[in-house]
Amino acid sequence: ETQPVREILSSIHKLQSETPQSALSDYKLDIGTLETISTAAVQEKNIDLNMLIWDLLDVYQYKPTECLFENVILCFALRKRDENAFAALMDMEMSGFTPSRALLRRVAVKVSYKSHGRMVNARNLIYDSANLMGTPSMNVLILGLGMRRDIQAALEVYDHLISNNLAADTNTFDFLMESLYIDAKDIFTSNKENPRPEDVDYVVSGMGMIEKSMEEAGIEPSTHFYHEKIRVLCTIGRTMEAKTVFDEAIEKGTKVGVGSIVFLTYRLASMGDFDGAKQVVELCSVAGCGKPPEYLIVQLKNMEDRWRRRRRFEMSQEDFDRE
Repeated sequence: ETQPVREILSSIHKLQSETPQSALSDYKLDIGTLETISTAAVQEKNIDLNMLIWDLLDVYQYKPTECLFENVILCFALRKRDENAFAALMDMEMSGFTPSRALLRRVAVKVSYKSHGRMVNARNLIYDSANLMGTPSMNVLILGLGMRRDIQAALEVYDHLISNNLAADTNTFDFLMESLYIDAKDIFTSNKENPRPEDVDYVVSGMGMIEKSMEEAGIEPSTHFYHEKIRVLCTIGRTMEAKTVFDEAIEKGTKVGVGSIVFLTYRLASMGDFDGAKQVVELCSVAGCGKPPEYLIVQLKNMEDRWRRRRRFEMSQEDFDRE
Protein backbone atom coordinates (compact mmCIF):
# COMPACT_ATOMS: atom_id res chain seq x y z
CA GLU A 1 0.00 0.00 0.00
CA THR A 2 1.67 3.21 -1.14
CA GLN A 3 -0.99 5.66 0.04
CA PRO A 4 -0.15 5.33 3.78
CA VAL A 5 3.54 5.64 2.89
CA ARG A 6 2.82 8.81 0.94
CA GLU A 7 1.00 10.27 3.95
CA ILE A 8 3.94 9.48 6.23
CA LEU A 9 6.46 11.01 3.83
CA SER A 10 4.25 14.08 3.40
CA SER A 11 4.18 14.51 7.19
CA ILE A 12 7.97 14.20 7.36
CA HIS A 13 8.35 16.74 4.58
CA LYS A 14 5.97 19.15 6.32
CA LEU A 15 7.75 18.65 9.65
CA GLN A 16 11.04 19.50 7.98
CA SER A 17 9.70 22.80 6.71
CA GLU A 18 8.47 23.71 10.20
CA THR A 19 11.19 22.28 12.45
CA PRO A 20 14.20 21.38 10.31
CA GLN A 21 16.53 20.15 13.02
CA SER A 22 13.96 17.83 14.59
CA ALA A 23 12.99 16.32 11.27
CA LEU A 24 16.55 15.72 10.27
CA SER A 25 17.59 14.09 13.50
CA ASP A 26 14.53 12.01 14.32
CA TYR A 27 12.85 11.28 10.99
CA LYS A 28 15.67 10.95 8.52
CA LEU A 29 15.23 8.06 6.09
CA ASP A 30 18.28 6.46 4.52
CA ILE A 31 18.70 6.50 0.76
CA GLY A 32 18.10 2.76 0.48
CA THR A 33 14.64 3.12 2.05
CA LEU A 34 13.76 5.90 -0.36
CA GLU A 35 14.88 3.74 -3.29
CA THR A 36 12.70 0.87 -2.07
CA ILE A 37 9.66 3.13 -1.75
CA SER A 38 10.37 4.62 -5.17
CA THR A 39 10.52 1.17 -6.78
CA ALA A 40 7.20 0.21 -5.18
CA ALA A 41 5.67 3.46 -6.45
CA VAL A 42 6.56 2.49 -10.02
CA GLN A 43 4.46 -0.68 -9.70
CA GLU A 44 1.41 1.49 -9.03
CA LYS A 45 2.40 4.20 -11.51
CA ASN A 46 2.39 6.58 -8.55
CA ILE A 47 4.23 9.61 -9.87
CA ASP A 48 3.16 11.80 -6.94
CA LEU A 49 4.92 9.53 -4.47
CA ASN A 50 8.04 9.48 -6.62
CA MET A 51 8.07 13.26 -6.82
CA LEU A 52 7.65 13.48 -3.04
CA ILE A 53 10.73 11.28 -2.66
CA TRP A 54 12.66 13.70 -4.85
CA ASP A 55 11.52 16.57 -2.61
CA LEU A 56 12.90 14.65 0.36
CA LEU A 57 16.25 14.31 -1.40
CA ASP A 58 16.59 18.09 -1.11
CA VAL A 59 15.48 17.96 2.52
CA TYR A 60 18.08 15.35 3.40
CA GLN A 61 20.69 16.77 1.05
CA TYR A 62 21.03 13.43 -0.71
CA LYS A 63 22.27 13.17 -4.28
CA PRO A 64 19.93 11.34 -6.69
CA THR A 65 20.96 7.75 -7.32
CA GLU A 66 20.79 5.74 -10.52
CA CYS A 67 17.87 3.74 -9.09
CA LEU A 68 15.86 6.88 -8.27
CA PHE A 69 16.47 8.33 -11.73
CA GLU A 70 15.37 5.13 -13.46
CA ASN A 71 12.26 4.84 -11.30
CA VAL A 72 11.03 8.37 -11.92
CA ILE A 73 11.74 8.10 -15.66
CA LEU A 74 9.79 4.87 -15.92
CA CYS A 75 6.97 6.30 -13.83
CA PHE A 76 6.71 9.28 -16.21
CA ALA A 77 6.59 6.92 -19.19
CA LEU A 78 3.93 4.76 -17.57
CA ARG A 79 1.79 7.86 -16.97
CA LYS A 80 2.33 9.01 -20.59
CA ARG A 81 4.27 12.08 -19.49
CA ASP A 82 6.85 11.60 -22.21
CA GLU A 83 8.31 15.10 -22.14
CA ASN A 84 9.10 14.68 -18.43
CA ALA A 85 10.56 11.23 -19.08
CA PHE A 86 12.94 12.50 -21.77
CA ALA A 87 13.93 15.51 -19.64
CA ALA A 88 14.74 13.17 -16.75
CA LEU A 89 16.80 11.00 -19.11
CA MET A 90 18.88 14.06 -19.97
CA ASP A 91 19.24 14.97 -16.27
CA MET A 92 20.33 11.42 -15.51
CA GLU A 93 23.03 11.54 -18.17
CA MET A 94 24.21 14.97 -17.02
CA SER A 95 24.47 13.60 -13.47
CA GLY A 96 27.00 11.05 -14.67
CA PHE A 97 24.75 8.00 -14.95
CA THR A 98 24.24 5.86 -18.02
CA PRO A 99 20.61 4.80 -18.47
CA SER A 100 20.46 1.02 -18.61
CA ARG A 101 19.45 -0.88 -21.71
CA ALA A 102 16.54 -2.35 -19.72
CA LEU A 103 15.24 1.13 -18.86
CA LEU A 104 15.48 2.40 -22.44
CA ARG A 105 13.70 -0.73 -23.65
CA ARG A 106 10.83 -0.32 -21.17
CA VAL A 107 10.38 3.34 -22.09
CA ALA A 108 10.45 2.46 -25.80
CA VAL A 109 7.80 -0.20 -25.25
CA LYS A 110 5.49 2.27 -23.50
CA VAL A 111 6.02 5.08 -26.02
CA SER A 112 5.44 2.81 -29.04
CA TYR A 113 2.62 0.66 -27.65
CA LYS A 114 -0.68 0.77 -29.55
CA SER A 115 -0.74 4.44 -30.54
CA HIS A 116 1.43 5.54 -33.46
CA GLY A 117 0.48 9.12 -32.59
CA ARG A 118 2.29 8.91 -29.27
CA MET A 119 5.42 7.73 -31.07
CA VAL A 120 5.23 10.62 -33.53
CA ASN A 121 4.63 13.08 -30.71
CA ALA A 122 7.67 11.75 -28.82
CA ARG A 123 9.84 12.22 -31.90
CA ASN A 124 8.56 15.77 -32.39
CA LEU A 125 9.20 16.61 -28.74
CA ILE A 126 12.82 15.52 -28.97
CA TYR A 127 13.50 17.03 -32.39
CA ASP A 128 12.04 20.39 -31.35
CA SER A 129 13.98 20.75 -28.09
CA ALA A 130 17.73 20.62 -27.64
CA ASN A 131 17.07 20.09 -23.93
CA LEU A 132 15.47 16.73 -24.66
CA MET A 133 17.80 15.53 -27.39
CA GLY A 134 20.50 13.17 -26.19
CA THR A 135 21.77 9.74 -27.13
CA PRO A 136 19.50 7.90 -24.63
CA SER A 137 16.33 9.63 -25.84
CA MET A 138 17.29 9.03 -29.48
CA ASN A 139 17.90 5.37 -28.67
CA VAL A 140 14.37 5.18 -27.27
CA LEU A 141 13.05 6.57 -30.56
CA ILE A 142 15.10 4.09 -32.61
CA LEU A 143 13.81 1.06 -30.74
CA GLY A 144 10.27 2.41 -30.45
CA LEU A 145 10.04 2.92 -34.20
CA GLY A 146 11.63 -0.47 -34.75
CA MET A 147 8.97 -2.06 -32.55
CA ARG A 148 6.37 -0.42 -34.76
CA ARG A 149 8.04 -2.12 -37.76
CA ASP A 150 9.33 1.12 -39.23
CA ILE A 151 13.01 0.42 -39.79
CA GLN A 152 13.36 3.30 -42.24
CA ALA A 153 12.15 5.80 -39.64
CA ALA A 154 14.53 4.24 -37.09
CA LEU A 155 17.44 4.71 -39.51
CA GLU A 156 16.36 8.32 -40.07
CA VAL A 157 16.56 8.89 -36.30
CA TYR A 158 20.10 7.52 -36.38
CA ASP A 159 21.00 9.94 -39.18
CA HIS A 160 19.46 12.76 -37.13
CA LEU A 161 21.50 11.68 -34.13
CA ILE A 162 24.73 11.87 -36.13
CA SER A 163 23.84 15.17 -37.83
CA ASN A 164 23.30 16.73 -34.39
CA ASN A 165 26.80 15.68 -33.30
CA LEU A 166 25.58 13.16 -30.76
CA ALA A 167 27.69 10.07 -30.11
CA ALA A 168 26.07 6.76 -30.94
CA ASP A 169 26.68 4.09 -28.30
CA THR A 170 26.35 0.32 -27.97
CA ASN A 171 22.60 0.57 -27.37
CA THR A 172 22.18 2.55 -30.58
CA PHE A 173 23.48 -0.28 -32.74
CA ASP A 174 21.88 -3.02 -30.64
CA PHE A 175 18.51 -1.34 -31.16
CA LEU A 176 19.11 -0.77 -34.87
CA MET A 177 19.92 -4.44 -35.38
CA GLU A 178 16.90 -5.46 -33.31
CA SER A 179 14.72 -3.16 -35.41
CA LEU A 180 16.07 -4.83 -38.54
CA TYR A 181 15.25 -8.25 -37.09
CA ILE A 182 11.67 -7.18 -36.36
CA ASP A 183 11.35 -5.91 -39.92
CA ALA A 184 12.92 -9.05 -41.42
CA LYS A 185 10.70 -11.32 -39.33
CA ASP A 186 7.64 -9.44 -40.53
CA ILE A 187 8.69 -9.72 -44.18
CA PHE A 188 9.71 -13.37 -44.15
CA THR A 189 6.86 -14.60 -41.96
CA SER A 190 4.34 -13.28 -44.46
CA ASN A 191 6.25 -14.86 -47.36
CA LYS A 192 7.81 -17.87 -45.68
CA GLU A 193 7.32 -20.44 -48.42
CA ASN A 194 8.76 -18.38 -51.30
CA PRO A 195 11.09 -15.66 -49.98
CA ARG A 196 11.97 -13.15 -52.64
CA PRO A 197 15.66 -12.57 -53.44
CA GLU A 198 15.08 -8.81 -53.31
CA ASP A 199 13.86 -9.15 -49.73
CA VAL A 200 17.02 -10.99 -48.76
CA ASP A 201 19.13 -8.34 -50.47
CA TYR A 202 17.19 -5.60 -48.68
CA VAL A 203 17.87 -7.10 -45.24
CA VAL A 204 21.52 -7.90 -45.99
CA SER A 205 22.04 -4.35 -47.22
CA GLY A 206 20.53 -2.94 -44.03
CA MET A 207 22.70 -5.20 -41.90
CA GLY A 208 25.81 -4.13 -43.77
CA MET A 209 24.98 -0.46 -43.33
CA ILE A 210 24.47 -0.86 -39.58
CA GLU A 211 27.74 -2.77 -39.19
CA LYS A 212 29.65 -0.20 -41.25
CA SER A 213 28.29 2.65 -39.14
CA MET A 214 29.20 0.80 -35.95
CA GLU A 215 32.73 0.19 -37.21
CA GLU A 216 33.10 3.89 -38.08
CA ALA A 217 31.96 4.77 -34.56
CA GLY A 218 34.64 2.48 -33.12
CA ILE A 219 32.14 0.33 -31.23
CA GLU A 220 32.61 -3.42 -30.87
CA PRO A 221 29.63 -5.78 -31.24
CA SER A 222 27.98 -6.57 -27.92
CA THR A 223 26.27 -9.73 -26.71
CA HIS A 224 22.91 -8.25 -27.70
CA PHE A 225 24.19 -7.17 -31.12
CA TYR A 226 25.41 -10.69 -31.89
CA HIS A 227 22.08 -12.09 -30.72
CA GLU A 228 20.10 -9.87 -33.09
CA LYS A 229 22.48 -10.50 -35.98
CA ILE A 230 22.15 -14.26 -35.51
CA ARG A 231 18.36 -13.93 -35.48
CA VAL A 232 18.39 -11.79 -38.63
CA LEU A 233 20.54 -14.27 -40.54
CA CYS A 234 18.47 -17.26 -39.45
CA THR A 235 15.27 -15.46 -40.39
CA ILE A 236 16.40 -14.80 -43.95
CA GLY A 237 17.57 -18.39 -44.38
CA ARG A 238 21.30 -17.90 -43.83
CA THR A 239 21.65 -20.16 -40.82
CA MET A 240 25.19 -21.30 -41.63
CA GLU A 241 26.30 -17.66 -41.74
CA ALA A 242 24.65 -17.23 -38.35
CA LYS A 243 26.74 -20.16 -37.09
CA THR A 244 29.85 -18.37 -38.38
CA VAL A 245 28.81 -15.22 -36.48
CA PHE A 246 28.36 -17.34 -33.35
CA ASP A 247 31.89 -18.76 -33.75
CA GLU A 248 33.26 -15.26 -34.38
CA ALA A 249 31.76 -13.97 -31.14
CA ILE A 250 33.35 -16.79 -29.16
CA GLU A 251 36.72 -16.22 -30.80
CA LYS A 252 36.56 -12.55 -29.80
CA GLY A 253 35.75 -13.49 -26.22
CA THR A 254 32.31 -11.86 -26.35
CA LYS A 255 29.72 -13.56 -24.18
CA VAL A 256 26.97 -15.13 -26.24
CA GLY A 257 23.61 -15.19 -24.49
CA VAL A 258 21.78 -18.45 -23.92
CA GLY A 259 18.93 -17.06 -26.04
CA SER A 260 21.27 -16.96 -29.04
CA ILE A 261 22.39 -20.53 -28.39
CA VAL A 262 18.82 -21.82 -28.13
CA PHE A 263 17.70 -19.92 -31.24
CA LEU A 264 20.63 -21.11 -33.36
CA THR A 265 20.40 -24.69 -32.07
CA TYR A 266 16.76 -25.00 -33.09
CA ARG A 267 17.41 -23.50 -36.52
CA LEU A 268 20.30 -25.88 -37.23
CA ALA A 269 18.28 -28.85 -36.00
CA SER A 270 15.30 -27.85 -38.18
CA MET A 271 17.69 -28.07 -41.15
CA GLY A 272 18.77 -31.56 -40.12
CA ASP A 273 22.24 -30.35 -39.12
CA PHE A 274 22.29 -32.07 -35.75
CA ASP A 275 26.08 -32.18 -35.59
CA GLY A 276 26.20 -28.40 -35.91
CA ALA A 277 23.40 -28.02 -33.37
CA LYS A 278 25.21 -30.24 -30.86
CA GLN A 279 28.40 -28.28 -31.38
CA VAL A 280 26.60 -25.05 -30.51
CA VAL A 281 25.16 -26.62 -27.35
CA GLU A 282 28.56 -27.98 -26.32
CA LEU A 283 30.05 -24.48 -26.58
CA CYS A 284 27.70 -23.11 -23.92
CA SER A 285 30.39 -22.86 -21.25
CA VAL A 286 32.93 -21.37 -23.67
CA ALA A 287 30.31 -18.81 -24.71
CA GLY A 288 29.98 -17.73 -21.08
CA CYS A 289 26.61 -19.37 -20.39
CA GLY A 290 27.80 -22.13 -18.09
CA LYS A 291 26.36 -25.63 -18.31
CA PRO A 292 24.08 -26.28 -21.31
CA PRO A 293 20.37 -26.08 -20.36
CA GLU A 294 19.03 -29.58 -19.72
CA TYR A 295 15.78 -28.84 -21.54
CA LEU A 296 17.73 -27.91 -24.68
CA ILE A 297 19.67 -31.18 -24.65
CA VAL A 298 16.45 -33.18 -24.23
CA GLN A 299 14.58 -31.29 -26.94
CA LEU A 300 17.49 -31.59 -29.36
CA LYS A 301 17.56 -35.37 -28.83
CA ASN A 302 13.81 -35.57 -29.38
CA MET A 303 14.09 -33.52 -32.58
CA GLU A 304 16.84 -35.79 -33.89
CA ASP A 305 14.86 -38.94 -33.04
CA ARG A 306 11.80 -37.61 -34.88
CA TRP A 307 13.93 -36.60 -37.86
CA ARG A 308 15.51 -40.05 -38.06
CA ARG A 309 12.16 -41.81 -37.85
CA ARG A 310 10.82 -39.63 -40.65
CA ARG A 311 13.90 -40.23 -42.80
CA ARG A 312 13.69 -43.97 -42.24
CA PHE A 313 10.08 -43.94 -43.42
CA GLU A 314 10.98 -41.93 -46.52
CA MET A 315 14.09 -43.93 -47.52
CA SER A 316 14.99 -47.55 -48.05
CA GLN A 317 16.88 -49.20 -45.19
CA GLU A 318 20.01 -49.46 -47.35
CA ASP A 319 19.98 -45.76 -48.22
CA PHE A 320 19.24 -44.84 -44.60
CA ASP A 321 22.19 -46.92 -43.31
CA ARG A 322 24.46 -45.37 -45.93
CA GLU A 323 23.38 -41.88 -44.87
